[in-house]
Amino acid sequence: MTNEMIAYALLATVVTASVPVIAVQVHRRKRDKLRRRGIKRYEKRHVRQVPDPSE
Repeated sequence: MTNEMIAYALLATVVTASVPVIAVQVHRRKRDKLRRRGIKRYEKRHVRQVPDPSE
């Protein structure tokens, strides 16, 4: 292995390991901001039920 390949492998490892950590921090920060505004619960996948107009 050349030094260049080792450098790229280390860089890929660092990026791969840091992406989930950054995602968790962004989610916590967003939740924190909403809580400060008074919104106690935030669910990204929450879908509001819309009544069916055909009923």
